[in-house]
Amino acid sequence: MGSLYRSSSEPAIQDLKVSINDSTLIFPSQQPPDTPIFLSNIDQVLNFHVQTLHFFESNPDFPPEAAAERLKAALQKVMEAYDFLAGRLRPNLQTGRLEIDPKPAGVGFVDASTEFLLAEVGDLVYPNPAFMQLIVQGLEKFDDQPLCVLQVTSFKCGGFAMGISTNHALMDGISFKNLLENLASQAFDDKPIPIAPCHDRRLLAARSPPQVTFPHPELLKLKTPIGQEETPPIFDCKQEDLDFKIFTLTPSDITSLKSSAAASSSSKKITGFNAVSALIWRCKALSRADDTSRDRECTVLYAVDIRSRLRPPLPAAYCGNAVLTAYATAKCGELEDGPFGKAVDVVAEGAARMSDEYARSAIDWGEVYKGFPNGEFLISSWWRLGFDEVEYPWGKPKYSCPLVYHRKDIILLFPEVGGVESNGVNVLVALPPKEMEKFQSLFHKYLSAVSFPSPSKSATKCGEGGEEHGGGGAVSFPSPSKSATKCGEGGEEHGGDDTEHHQAVSVPMKGTSLKQSLEKLRVSEKMNLKKLSEEEDGAESDSSSDLFDLPNHELDFFSSSLPVYETNHMESIRIGMPISSAT
Repeated sequence: MGSLYRSSSEPAIQDLKVSINDSTLIFPSQQPPDTPIFLSNIDQVLNFHVQTLHFFESNPDFPPEAAAERLKAALQKVMEAYDFLAGRLRPNLQTGRLEIDPKPAGVGFVDASTEFLLAEVGDLVYPNPAFMQLIVQGLEKFDDQPLCVLQVTSFKCGGFAMGISTNHALMDGISFKNLLENLASQAFDDKPIPIAPCHDRRLLAARSPPQVTFPHPELLKLKTPIGQEETPPIFDCKQEDLDFKIFTLTPSDITSLKSSAAASSSSKKITGFNAVSALIWRCKALSRADDTSRDRECTVLYAVDIRSRLRPPLPAAYCGNAVLTAYATAKCGELEDGPFGKAVDVVAEGAARMSDEYARSAIDWGEVYKGFPNGEFLISSWWRLGFDEVEYPWGKPKYSCPLVYHRKDIILLFPEVGGVESNGVNVLVALPPKEMEKFQSLFHKYLSAVSFPSPSKSATKCGEGGEEHGGGGAVSFPSPSKSATKCGEGGEEHGGDDTEHHQAVSVPMKGTSLKQSLEKLRVSEKMNLKKLSEEEDGAESDSSSDLFDLPNHELDFFSSSLPVYETNHMESIRIGMPISSAT
């Protein structure tokens, strides 16, 4: 644990030198109805674009030119089920709401190329600013910009990148995954779409009259009517000098976190998302350089998929935004001194409170107050959306990821190369230098406390010129004399089917050699990881769905909308992975 993965002030390639060969608009083959399309209150506040990238290795049967032609044809065919993609957002001056004008104005399609090999790009996990060249922000030849643009960029080796920019008002991460499945199916010969989308967005309309039956501290009132304001940021954010680092949690790290939480948690299920989020929340709250008050409250937000939580449930193929913001709040002193399991419980309560009535109350709140998410920071999880599990004629993506924008108030979770099968997660954090230094120290400290000590007792440097940390020795977070974090009333656990609490690893007993103990540990860990993989394949979809992913916490498109900040130091640190395994 704690191995330095990468430290670099500059990515391998800073300019991909992408050339745009052609850009055009694609239209549905049939004229859609001319009735304006209703957008729910959730859709209304997500009027910004989210970009995703999907990298494909070369396939001799499908050179980039052939793949691009198939994708172009597939895009037109899939619009038979998604004709609104070719529409445009328009304000309804009578209601003050945004709606989709269904008159076909076209979906953008861009053919591009670069002289680089895909292998020369280097680490695809590393959020290279040059990746912005792989998806256009707008089509230069057109004044009325599309709601959806697809760009195919071919590499010299025969591999290619597919970049997709979609207005978040159209759909969330689950809906986008369904769109990808349908798009991929149409790239095959004579294959029907596997998922028939449900387009009845009025299923999430506010009640008449609105009935706000719960307080909603996770939302911030907006005085200006929707459709008449300049698009405000999700959070109050100013440009500043930010460092960013990527920490990787291995399956073993996540298992250790869950085992530690089990010692002080009242929950029957402890999911990887909840454990990882609690760790991040603790570190972020205590890293604030401008406020060391133990009485300061820190609120973390994440998205929850409400499809299965409503009564009756929404159709699984509901197309639109069916995610609401859950929150966890506690004082810094409570997060510092309280048992780790209590912090995990508070995170879990955020989703547990998302009942049918709470969700309907939040939607009605939006009808009355026109507000936005309100918290200190948001965890945006793309962890288990499974974009790289989509099968195209030329194979699955080597890697799929969001186009990253560095925000100090958004922490991004995204998968390792290998997707959901890897079970590990990358944590991207952007903070001012002093806060980053403290966050990093806390992250390593708390993770070391739940990890088995390394037999070599090797120290690991975290970042350039960083302090050295030895292997952790404690098995779990210390339990204080008084627990400060309040846990809300009962409620279901949100993140899935992680029903088994993995046992914390104990220190070798007298008379047992360290080598023997480590061998037993390896066998035990392999068994645990196998169980973890089997459980979490279906378990954590509830907490990682955002574009898009914060599963049942979902999506966080919020991160993709915001301005890019210059960063002086870009460091990528993988906790728990040897340097030799870096991809």
